Amino acid sequence: MESDFYSPSLIIQSEQIIIVRQLGCVRAAAELFIEYRALAPLSVDRLLEWDSPTLRMNVAAKAFVYEAATLRLLIADVARRYPQFEDDARGALLGFDQALPNLIELRNSQAHLDERLNFRTRGRVIEVADRATIDPDGFGLISPPHVSGDSVQATTESGHHAAVRIDGDAVAAAENAVRSLFRLAR
Repeated sequence: MESDFYSPSLIIQSEQIIIVRQLGCVRAAAELFIEYRALAPLSVDRLLEWDSPTLRMNVAAKAFVYEAATLRLLIADVARRYPQFEDDARGALLGFDQALPNLIELRNSQAHLDERLNFRTRGRVIEVADRATIDPDGFGLISPPHVSGDSVQATTESGHHAAVRIDGDAVAAAENAVRSLFRLAR
């Protein structure tokens, strides 16, 4: 893909290089997640396991969230700084957000977990119907980022549960966003 996109403008070319390299980070994180997920022992609660493949799987899942969110932010930044790409970027982001809903919320929850777990919350806690039974002290419930199946999940700052699948479709969505941004050959 890298040789198919170069612009005659050196300024745009440097933006393209940065974004395509970021896409490479998204791919690498997804590949690592899939590799370590296959090696991790099957378990209902992987959060309690400390074996190397499970820890690496969790790190790769969180890395995917960061890398994909960074790619999204880079695309949005190009739209903001280069009006000629604004329409293309809007379309790229629309498709990306449809494929990976709640990505930014999940990234924010992951990045600010320390504040949320220590009740210096950046946002609301989960609302539950029978709060007295589940949370008798009224502190609120937070599900930290964790792997479940082929996704990473957590409670977002808005208090909702969010999941992002890490699979070939997620990587394809990232690739399509980059192609759409600069109208690359398909």
